[in-house]
Amino acid sequence: MALVNSIAIGTGRKKVGEIVLATLQGRTVARKYQPNVRNPKTAAQIKQRTKMANIVMIWSIVSNFMKGAFVNRSRYHSAYNAFVRANIQYMGDTLMAYPWEFAEANLELYIKGGALGNIKLDALPGGDFDVTYKNISSSLKVGDKLRVLVGHKDSRELKVIDCVLDQTDIDTGNSTVSPGFTGSCFAVAYIVTADGKKSTNCEFIYS
Repeated sequence: MALVNSIAIGTGRKKVGEIVLATLQGRTVARKYQPNVRNPKTAAQIKQRTKMANIVMIWSIVSNFMKGAFVNRSRYHSAYNAFVRANIQYMGDTLMAYPWEFAEANLELYIKGGALGNIKLDALPGGDFDVTYKNISSSLKVGDKLRVLVGHKDSRELKVIDCVLDQTDIDTGNSTVSPGFTGSCFAVAYIVTADGKKSTNCEFIYS
């Protein structure tokens, strides 16, 4: 595959001779036409396709929470692409029947490459979660957002909780999130700056 930068071609699409043109993330790309596409069903291929199917199902229930995650990714990659790249290796080889199986199997979700570094997430008695970010407080500003996804493993209810940081939060380097769930839960959290240009890596926990 090659990038194409031509006034004559512009944002060309479809097939021209033996070249197939497409627009990807605002760029025109070209690749050689392959009339005979093989679809091998080797064990490795099937395994990878199963992992891909699983990660797509998980994305279907976490995509709203991922807005603001992976903001430090390449400009030509979507949050979806970044999520798949960060998590597909951890997917099981058995096809899930429904997205919630990832929580039942105690799989974690990852957000990587955050320019702000790491945060720490802990479960507290009573169903609350404690988020610590003292190590990056000097990089935070009032208005930056802590985002937490909490899922209740019995009811399969999901909550996305947004906490806008104030000066007290930044000074203490700590926030407590109360989802209102009791029993077995999971939580995943990250911080994204108010301008949406930087984020942390995520922290994931089961309780």
